[in-house]
Amino acid sequence: MTNLKAASPEVLARFDEHAVAIAKRQYFQPGDEDVLGMFRRVAAWVASPEAEGERSRYEARFYDLMVSKRFCPGGRVLAGAATGHGNVLNCFVQDGSPEVVGTDAWVIRLATKLALVTKVGGGNGLCLDPLPPKRPFTRPVGKLYLTISPAHPDYAKVKTGTYMDLVHGKYTTKGYRCAQFLEPDEVPSALHVTAVGDSVESIWQSAGESVTKLLAGEDVLLDLSKLRAEGTPVKGSGGNSSGPSSFAVEVFDNFALWASLGGAAHAGPVATLRYIFAPTLRVIRQGGTRRGAGMATLSVTHPDIEDFITCKDLSREQTEGDISTFNISVLVSDAFMERAKRTLSSGVLQDIADHAWQTGEPGLIFIDRINAFNPMRESLGEIKATNPCVTADTWVLTQLGARRVGDLVGKKFCAVVDGKAYGLTSQGFWSTGVKPVFKLRTKRGFELRLTGNHKLKKVLRQTRYVQDAVWAELESLKVGDRILLSNHRGVAPWAGPGTFAEGWLLGALIGDGTFAEDKRRACLDFWGESRATMTELATAMLRHLFGANTSLWVTQTAEKTRIASDDLYELAARYGLRPGYKTLTDALEEGSFDLICGLLCGLFDTDGSVQGNQDKGFSVRLAQSDAELLVRAQRMLARLGIVSTRYENRRPEGWRTLPDGNGGSRAYRCRAEHELVISCDNLAVFAALVGFEEPAKRQRLTAHLNGEHKALDRERFSDEIVSISPDGEEEVFDVTVEHVHAFDANGLLAHNCGEIPLFPGEPCDLGAINLAAYVTGEGLENFAWDAFREDVRTCVRFLDNVLEVNRFALEDNRAMSMKLRRLGLGIMGLADALIKLGYRYDTDEGRAAVEAIITAMRESATEASRALAEERGAFPEFGKSSLKTPRRNVALLTVAPTGTTSMLMGVSSGVEPIFAPFIYRKIGDTYAALIAPLFKEMLEQHPPHPDYEHEGAWDWERVVEAVQANHGSVQGLAFIPEAVKRVLVCAHDIAPEDHVKMQGAVQRAFDAGGEMVANSISKTINLPNKATVADVYSAYSMAFDVGCKGITVYRDGSRQFQVLSTSKGASEKQDAATPPAPARPERLPGEPLFDRPARLVGFTDNVKLTMSNGEKRSFYITVNTQDGLPTEVFIQSGKGGEEIMADSEALGRLVSIALQYGVPAEAIVKTLRGINGGMYGSYQGRMVASKADLIAVALETAGVENPLHADLRCPEGCGGTLVREEGCYKCYTCGYSKCG
Repeated sequence: MTNLKAASPEVLARFDEHAVAIAKRQYFQPGDEDVLGMFRRVAAWVASPEAEGERSRYEARFYDLMVSKRFCPGGRVLAGAATGHGNVLNCFVQDGSPEVVGTDAWVIRLATKLALVTKVGGGNGLCLDPLPPKRPFTRPVGKLYLTISPAHPDYAKVKTGTYMDLVHGKYTTKGYRCAQFLEPDEVPSALHVTAVGDSVESIWQSAGESVTKLLAGEDVLLDLSKLRAEGTPVKGSGGNSSGPSSFAVEVFDNFALWASLGGAAHAGPVATLRYIFAPTLRVIRQGGTRRGAGMATLSVTHPDIEDFITCKDLSREQTEGDISTFNISVLVSDAFMERAKRTLSSGVLQDIADHAWQTGEPGLIFIDRINAFNPMRESLGEIKATNPCVTADTWVLTQLGARRVGDLVGKKFCAVVDGKAYGLTSQGFWSTGVKPVFKLRTKRGFELRLTGNHKLKKVLRQTRYVQDAVWAELESLKVGDRILLSNHRGVAPWAGPGTFAEGWLLGALIGDGTFAEDKRRACLDFWGESRATMTELATAMLRHLFGANTSLWVTQTAEKTRIASDDLYELAARYGLRPGYKTLTDALEEGSFDLICGLLCGLFDTDGSVQGNQDKGFSVRLAQSDAELLVRAQRMLARLGIVSTRYENRRPEGWRTLPDGNGGSRAYRCRAEHELVISCDNLAVFAALVGFEEPAKRQRLTAHLNGEHKALDRERFSDEIVSISPDGEEEVFDVTVEHVHAFDANGLLAHNCGEIPLFPGEPCDLGAINLAAYVTGEGLENFAWDAFREDVRTCVRFLDNVLEVNRFALEDNRAMSMKLRRLGLGIMGLADALIKLGYRYDTDEGRAAVEAIITAMRESATEASRALAEERGAFPEFGKSSLKTPRRNVALLTVAPTGTTSMLMGVSSGVEPIFAPFIYRKIGDTYAALIAPLFKEMLEQHPPHPDYEHEGAWDWERVVEAVQANHGSVQGLAFIPEAVKRVLVCAHDIAPEDHVKMQGAVQRAFDAGGEMVANSISKTINLPNKATVADVYSAYSMAFDVGCKGITVYRDGSRQFQVLSTSKGASEKQDAATPPAPARPERLPGEPLFDRPARLVGFTDNVKLTMSNGEKRSFYITVNTQDGLPTEVFIQSGKGGEEIMADSEALGRLVSIALQYGVPAEAIVKTLRGINGGMYGSYQGRMVASKADLIAVALETAGVENPLHADLRCPEGCGGTLVREEGCYKCYTCGYSKCG
């Protein structure tokens, strides 16, 4: 075992100059004299939770693992161990709790968490599914003003919007799109000044409060004078501040832009990612030095999925804003993949493949497969991103009465839940796409159509005095389970159309009336002993409603009295009743509280009955052949707090003898008859709110309620499920209700939507074992199995200790980490190990060898976690999991991007093949080939080829030149020994399907055994530039078939059209000066720089703006270019007088002349941007307020040369380019990795 204090030359020599340079730049902390000192610091810190007598032993074991290159913890551990901030975990799944999901407050809280975790070096993952889809927003918002003291060191930067862009590693002057800078002496006295505090919490709190005020139409002024200057040390992060100007541009201006789009209710998930979450990661210097990184996901069923798929297209990033701080992936279900495979290359998966071919994103995550191996599925729920939803025909009780969900989309309302009104945190219901739905029916006749993951309240125990219930997804419910109904006892009357008298007349018409269509009259029929009383009541109501002179036609027979009224005919028509359609309608169900009470009273007066006695049971009943009428009547009664039971087919269809209306009787063909029954204490509520006007029925009900008998049975507002059946696929909708997070859905108590899709706060506790370190020769018999198994057990202990010593930035992150204790032990050097073992990466033999190694790793890790559970206790949530044997950690294994750490160890990344036999590294002003140690070792085992020999050894300069000319591959080169070519295959030598097969082999080995110990694998399927979209699509299908949990595809050159890192010329070109602008003919002073040809190429945009009087007007803005620069601008109004048209033409001509005489477009943009002309609207993601503003934005976004094409240049300024591996970009030249 290596001595901790030793720093012998032979030990240090294990880490070459490149590795040392990486460690110094990325991981060294004060006191680290060399790489070994760094490992000593890490080992001592990670061993600190051990018992005092064992601490030094484990410290030595941990140190030996690292210095011998057998194991490397995650980069955060190397950089953060024993530091001030103490965060060493890589990535946290974040949400906006405790705020209600999908709201402005939820978004701001989530952004604040991203900032706090990024500040201490952590990465962030988030799911965008809870956000409503984007919708138009035209309401005016307030104006954001920014100011800062002239004495502040960064005053000039804030004034101009100049700051260090951490994405591109240089200063940039962006200016402001929505905000406006004010000098301190220009601040209007009426404008309240808010001083922004000098902390992450204060900055994001101020930004969130600004959004709220802006959306309310208020102007906001923020003073940034308290923020520390750029470069000032930040306590707790080990780095320095980004400065007030970066926060001004990236946070406050972007948040104001998001507010101008309507905030969470209107902007949509992509705009929220672009203007809230991505700027948050850009502006925070991670660990005080670099910007953060994140992963954003969206379910394929979200309505904005197409917007998400295209959000990182280069053209969109240039015009709308940068999202490069986030990788993006789409969450897809097994059902989606099966459908996509059946329909071949079509639909959403085709769009995903097309954009992955173009840009390398989005990736795919097979969410059902992840859930299949989720041991916490039953207790914590699925790891998913699909919102529970209901169909558009669902009826919801609001403060304005009953409304269909379809009519509440995008409309703010107050929901009435259990008789009380609650506001929404969303802008009404929103569509979440087309999903499979089920139809639920209860024993008492209530029905609801909803998605399988929607929650209803399941009754666990119900006695006379106790009722325990919990929320349960429909998929977990079964026939026989009881669920809660809504309890609207004591509900406040709601306003709306209709009166009690109107309702009673229409109820009587529906119950026992008819239409005289030829005379356009509605007729009410009254029978029996009470017909005189009821005729008198109806007549009084008709005259009260329509006046004393209303025309009434009264006819009588021996059996009935009929009142006919043309005014009643017109009233019925207003509520949707007509000849041939005499039933309860949508318009009636949406009526006022009084209308509903009157309607039910009239209906029960004519078609209802009072039945039973004390012994047999007492009830009020409504009999009808119209089954749908009773469904509506049941819902109406429930909204009054009256629960009824609906019985179908109480009398079957057939012939029955009935009065003929002329004193006799005859046989009639009758439809089946159904019945609605009210009993228990519902009778008392019915009597109080609805009751009877018919004397005999009223008297009998009153006598029963006032009689001497035992108390009425209490309604428990629960019901038994009698059926749950599939009901097709349909568009479904979400809503979020404040406080109660529930709503009335067709009389059932339903949970509101917007569930959190992932376990919030879960971190990545990463480390990787180096497989190549255990190979002693060719063949699996020369793999050091015993040492490997023992080291895996030590690595598990190492990572479990990391959870103990880590200092969490957020309490919910700490709580979830401690509950589950999830680890992420991965691998590196797999490709090196295969080469040393003598197996090709792209063969069945190679994959079989990998499965054997991973199986041993899984078994040893599981044993170690079980042993730790005996020693330290199982993870706290174990008792709620589906696991049978206690273990310390809910999951143990993963393959995360090893990025920089694999370069530190000098081996291949994760499960990736070797990228190339060498890469170029910049040394001083020149580039030198950095040859892969394994390639050099293998080639030097053979005598040099005569054409590639120098002084008896290989001429490495010539070898490199030959390999470079062969596109970075040794395949096909005659001078390379066959033994080397047989096993040394690089990323682009390997067919796409073999990339996928290797990922599937590792995932299957991880998931075998049924222990659920593995997380998912991060791997990039590298495709050659010539690959087609069909190749990408095929890779997706194969990944699903072979058992992968996700896939990322990257086509070489898809974001930069040049060879990446195996070409010296490419690297040199990147350092060359920017090519000169196209040559211009020399001109005399005062002459234009351009001669206009007959034809110019450009673009015309149509923009709709709202004028100060509320009128909407279209403007057409045209920008033409010449020699790559804008030279001509036109602006026209879709309508307007001659003066408006003349002003537009004059403005366009002036700007065009300025451009043609050499005035930089940037100067014109700065001059015109922000001019307020009393109009407003959004253009290219920016708020505009005048025609001048339109021109400024058009010029600002008209650049022909897209600066984002240079994204793959390493941001560290080393001159290298970024290579895509393991779903992450890394630079082989300096060791930079986006993923740490």
